[in-house]
Amino acid sequence: MAIFIAVTILFISACIVIFLRRINTYVLIARNTTYIYEILSAEFKNRFPNKDVLLATCGVIDALKYVMEGSLPVGHIATGSISSEFGECYLDYMKFDMSDNPTRELWIHDTPRILYFVMQLEALIFHIDTHVPPKHILSAVKSKKNAIKKAIKTIQHKYKTQGVPAWLKANTYAFMNGEAFAGLRDELGIARPPLGATKLAKEIYNCESSQDKELAGTRCRETGISHRF
Repeated sequence: MAIFIAVTILFISACIVIFLRRINTYVLIARNTTYIYEILSAEFKNRFPNKDVLLATCGVIDALKYVMEGSLPVGHIATGSISSEFGECYLDYMKFDMSDNPTRELWIHDTPRILYFVMQLEALIFHIDTHVPPKHILSAVKSKKNAIKKAIKTIQHKYKTQGVPAWLKANTYAFMNGEAFAGLRDELGIARPPLGATKLAKEIYNCESSQDKELAGTRCRETGISHRF
């Protein structure tokens, strides 16, 4: 029995190490989710009834592959967006406190809540990709809290100074305006796009792909839609 337990612990540890090291997955998820958050906050803010829906939408867009294949329900991401306000993460009904301060470090600035939501999203994705027990997944994600926080701050600074990668912005626009994602938007509680938004998004990214950013910016100003390159 002791040998079996030891082997099990080693297997779990190896899975966690592989997960945390492969292409810096935890940083990649933080990077993409933060970029999406900044895009949605700047350009689609009026379509979200509250921050819970905004954060959940970030998670759905970043984890769209899992959502579309049915392995990650929208409801799980939405629950994570709510629990992030309290510095908590859930996996299979197990609650895990991700904060370092029992009195919480939230409600002061947006960054902490984004941090906890990203940690929740990473835990959900790791849970799908591996067979590691929820407790060990949550512990592993929490161990990378400082690295995830640093990645979020780095991307927030890059967004202000350099903008967003074109492909990521195009994907976000496609989700927010495309007819194919109307059902997911309704499930999340996102307001419907204005008339002509889908056509405009296509024009914008046709312009951007041809490097005609001035024309794309002009089209946005003409229609009153915020757009940043």
